[in-house]
Parts: sequence; C-alpha cells; structure tokens
Amino acid sequence: MRRSIHLHVGPTNSGKTHAAVQRLKRADSGVYCSPLRLLAWEVAEGLNADPEGLGLTCDLVTGQERKVIEGSRHVACTVEMADVRKPIDVAVIDEAHLLGDPARGYAFTRAVLGLPAAELHLCGDPAMVPLIETIASELGDSLVVHRYERLQPLRVLSEPLRRVEDVKPGDCLVAFSRKAVHRLKKDVETQAGRRACVIYGSLPPEARARQAELFNDRANSGYDVLIASDAIGMGLNLSIKRVVFTTLKKYDGSHLRALAPPEAKQIAGRAGRFGMGASEGGATTMRRDELRSLRDAVNAPVVDLTKASVAPTLDQIALFLEADLNKNVSLADALVLFKRDAVVPKHYFARSCDDMIAAARLVQHLPLTLEDHWMFAVAPCSAEDLQGFGSKALVTFAEAFCKRGRVSVRIVQHPFLFGENETKTKTKKPKPKPKPRAPRTQGELSVLEQAHAAYDLYLWFSLRCPAAFPEHDYAQALRKQCAAAIELGLQRTTSAKLRRDAKRLAGYVDDARLTNAAKETARLEAELALLGFGAADDPDGVYGTVTFAPGGPGVVAQAARAKKTPERAERTSREARKKKRAREDKEKTSSPGKRFSQSEKARRANARGASSATRAAGQSGSDASGSSLVSDAESAPPLLAFPLAAAERAERAEIAAAKRTAALARVARGYDADFAAPLVSRRVAAETLRREALLGSIARLAGIGEKGNEEESRGTT
Repeated sequence: MRRSIHLHVGPTNSGKTHAAVQRLKRADSGVYCSPLRLLAWEVAEGLNADPEGLGLTCDLVTGQERKVIEGSRHVACTVEMADVRKPIDVAVIDEAHLLGDPARGYAFTRAVLGLPAAELHLCGDPAMVPLIETIASELGDSLVVHRYERLQPLRVLSEPLRRVEDVKPGDCLVAFSRKAVHRLKKDVETQAGRRACVIYGSLPPEARARQAELFNDRANSGYDVLIASDAIGMGLNLSIKRVVFTTLKKYDGSHLRALAPPEAKQIAGRAGRFGMGASEGGATTMRRDELRSLRDAVNAPVVDLTKASVAPTLDQIALFLEADLNKNVSLADALVLFKRDAVVPKHYFARSCDDMIAAARLVQHLPLTLEDHWMFAVAPCSAEDLQGFGSKALVTFAEAFCKRGRVSVRIVQHPFLFGENETKTKTKKPKPKPKPRAPRTQGELSVLEQAHAAYDLYLWFSLRCPAAFPEHDYAQALRKQCAAAIELGLQRTTSAKLRRDAKRLAGYVDDARLTNAAKETARLEAELALLGFGAADDPDGVYGTVTFAPGGPGVVAQAARAKKTPERAERTSREARKKKRAREDKEKTSSPGKRFSQSEKARRANARGASSATRAAGQSGSDASGSSLVSDAESAPPLLAFPLAAAERAERAEIAAAKRTAALARVARGYDADFAAPLVSRRVAAETLRREALLGSIARLAGIGEKGNEEESRGTT
C-alpha cells in the first residue's frame, strides 16, 4: 500500500495538530494516535460532541479502557493501541517526534511504519523532518511537509520573579518533583493568598483534567495560579500567561542535569495559548543568573533526529526461541541475546528493553507459556524498582494467575481512606464502617496516587485476559473512588482565609462524588460476594498483600539511604539522647527516691558499649600504625559507632525475618519452595550438551578424534 505522508511541523501553539484533526473529521474512517490518555480522551470527546453536525462518532481505546460506540468509524487511542491491520482513510500521529525516544519510541515507529492509511498525518517537532524523509523514501511513500509558525509570540522576559508573593493570575510555576510542586502550592496559598492548582506526572489523568479545567476557568473557579511539573509539556490546553521556571535542572532518575533546549522550549511554549485569553506568552525564572540560560535554550537551533527506536515483537521472539541453540533460553535471556545480535539499519536503534527484562526475570520462576510470560513482561509497571508496589503487584498477580487461574483486584490493599479498616471495641463488637474521606496529608495523597496506578495495572491485564482478571467493573469503581478522593484532597489548603472563602467559589467540590463512588464500589462488592468471591474467600491468603508507602517507594529508599549516612545517624542519635534525658528528668521528678530509672540504666549501658567499641577501634589503630595516636578522620565519634552498628544489625534482622515470613507464606499458599529449580536444572543440562557438542565439533575439525581412534585401534591389534 503506497501511502501519502503529510508532515505537520512547528513549535508549540502553532496549530499543527488542529489542522491534522480537521482532516481526520472529513474522512470516512480514521484513527488518532496520542502519547497520552488525556489527549485521546480530549479528541474522542471533541469528535463525539460533533459541533459541526457531521454525524461523527469516535471510539476511545487506551491501555486501561475501551469505549466503543456502535457504527463508529473513527478511533482515538494511545499509540501503543494502534491497530496496524485495519485499513483506514486517515491516520493522525500526534507528537510523532517521540519515535526517537529511548523508552516509548518503538511504539511511534511501529505506527509510522505499519498504519495502513491512505493519508498519514504526522505532527511534531521540525527536528524529525530528515528522519521522516529517509523513512518515506525507504517505504516508497510520498511526503508533503507542512511548516507552521507560532500563532502568538513567545518571549523570555527581562526580569525574574523574585518572590512567590509576586505571582499574578495566569502564572504557571514549574518545578520538577512532586514534593517541590506541593511545597510551592503551600507557599503560593499562604504567602501570596492565591488558590493554586497542581499538575504532575503521578497525578491520575482525571485529576489532571479537572485541575486544568479549574485553572482555565479561573474567573469563576477562584484558582488563579498553576503549579506544575514538566507534565504540562504535552497533552493539556492551558490558558497560561507566564511560565516561571523555579529551576532549570531536573533529576532524571540517575543524576541532576540541566534541561535540554527542546524540553525548555516545550514547557515555555505553553505560555500564550492562542484563543485562550492571552495576547502573547512570556517565560522567566526565579533567579536572574538563570535568565540567560533560559533565553539560550529557547533560541537554540533545532537538532535533527537521526534514528528511530525499534523493539522486538512476540512473533520475533518466538521464532528466535525456536532456533536449535535457544530452545531452553528464558524470555529474559532471549531479550538480552536478541538485542545483542540484532542488526538494524543505520537510521534505527534497538530499544534496550531493560524494563521488559526486569519484569520477565521477576516472573520467570513461574510455569508460564511464552504468550503469558510476554504479557507480564510488557505490563506498564516499574519492575526495575524492586521496592515499589509495581514489582510486588506484578509478581503477586502472576502467582495467582498460575495457581488459581483467577486474579482478584482485592490483592491490592484498599486505601484506609476508603473505610476498609474496622476497629473493635472492648466488647469485641466491630464499629460501623467509617465513611470514606479525602486525604489530609501529602502521605495519604501519595497512597491514593499509588493505589490508582495499581488499579490501572489490573485494568490493563483485564482488557488483555478478561477470563483470568474478571473484576474489571470493580477495579474501575475503585479507580474512580481514588480519583474522587484525590480531587477532594487537592482542594484542601493551609490558608485559613482561603478555607473560609472556599465554599463560595464555583470550583468548590463537596464529597458527593466520593460518596456516590463508594456506594457503587459497595454494590459491586456485594455482587462479587454473592458469586463466592467476597473478602473472606481468599484460599491463598493474598488479598491486601500489595501495599503502599506514604510518599512512594522513592521516598522510602531515600529515607533508608539518608539513615545510613554518618551525618543523619549522628543527628538521629543526638535527638534520641535529648528525648531520653527529658524522660529521665521527668521520672526523677516523679520518683525522687529512685536513684536511676530504667531509661537511665539503658542509656548508661549504651554509653559503656559505645566506649568499649571506641577503645577497641583505637587499640586496633595503634597496633596497625605503631602508635597510639589515631586521627579524627580515621576514628568514628564515640557515640556514633554503636548506634550505627545497632541499626545495621536491626536492619539485617528485619530483612531476614521478612524473607522467612515470605517463605512461610508461599508454603502456606501451596507454592513450591523454589519455582526456579526445574528451570535451572534444564538450563544446566542444555548448557552441558551445548558445550559437549561444541568441543566435539572442534575436535573433529582438528582431527583429534580420528587420530585418537586410529592409535586406539593399533594398540588393540
């Protein structure tokens, strides 16, 4: 099929996507592919509203939900869900320059190469023009390039925003972490007296859309300022007048780095959206010394994309495993070998697949078919983070899938804000189930965000394997309940004045939505209980095993690392000693006749232990150096060595206890002690055979075997 490719390129706010969608509306059939669910929702709702009276209807297909309208010939989907088998008239791929992205670029490359559309419209950055020209020439498709200019000017302001108190209605303050976003929200509300919306990556799409709606309607909603991360770079139409960078550096998961010029352009370009109340857009920083860096980034020349990402498919991996030498190789090892041996043209690069390999290794101890193993390997969760709920959920889902063939969403622990925890009185009678409520702290809000992501993961599995993940409606209800609670939590403010005025604002939301969502959840729970799948029907004891940490796994890991640093240990020890002394003084006051309290004895015992440890360290140092003098840099403070050693011993004991508990739980649920044992033995046997075959081939080529046989026959004769 020879296609006609139309390339729409230009900066943000240039109208390129609007032009492509207008062509999609006039087509008899078509598909819109988006990098974000939020964009797919927006386009689907716009086509279904049909303001022009064209009689259009549009399906919505994402990884977590499908809304199909009978007779519809248009689809709005995320790019991973694009159907490359069904011929259509027009296809639109938004943000198509992401085909060079190391993480998700393969999905865009697949859509660009495989969508069977008579007209293929690609919207994105001008950097992709040379690469698309090469691909179109290679495929034999015709190419037309449409270039766009920004509809309203964007300029870097000459003055920074020095203080938070100076923010104005329509400002957007940009930070690059969830913690920084919420801290800025508090500062804006308490210091500037303005209500603020927030948008960041871990916020559910429904909450992001609601926050954008409140900010865009600030004349009525009362929300004047937006605090956001780089999540605003794509997917939202926002009436921002001025973008203020609180910093030009971001942590990318491994180190702190400066923003790349395309990133700065993408975020700054959100200011002055055409048709949304601003005549021009402005961008600035909060420090004067960063203004020049921002100006250089915005005015930097375009750097062309040179390569597109590609990744293996299930069919390719299956063929690879069917080879004689790879019959007993696991999926994770096959992905490693495939990437190592893959040969791609110079304008493509093979995706690293580290996330898929990590997920495949997590479940390789289970007796899964290749298709099922692949499903768990490509699931959208952070399997590389072993401390996160994603890896725990993936393994628990897979184990339940193998053991029972039916996976319940109750494996995910319901947040306590849903009223799941019943308390008992002294008479052993349970109290009534508490009413669901909004989160009151950042930790509670984080738990809800993680729970929402876990329900999303279950819905993803449910759409691909509904027989094994049958509780789709129940998971959807729990997900909506999370979103309703999060919306209420974001409405909370630390400013007393803003709290008093809140109920008079048009943007105020009461708890009716959360209450209705809780009622729907309770109804579905009752239906499952009648079918024999209630909360008590848990033969394997896995319900509620996927839990969440306030602040997320990253905060827990950071706290654990900080606890191990000498400065943090010394500070913690000092604070603990102060608290102990305060308790001792209180006990002495209450019991003057008692010479030493229990806490005093414990403190003195710890001090004696620390002093002994210090003396031992000093003695060993003097023996090694031939002198009794030990420098301060070589010896730990007397009261520091003992708490650190005790903390390490306690941590190791806790880890060992957790491992024993997990092993006992697996045995209690009927699992083998080690699913991997048969697999390891098969690998060892296969490796032995392969090695013997290789040595035999070398011997035959060298003629060693023939000479040995001749000498043996002569000796016998």
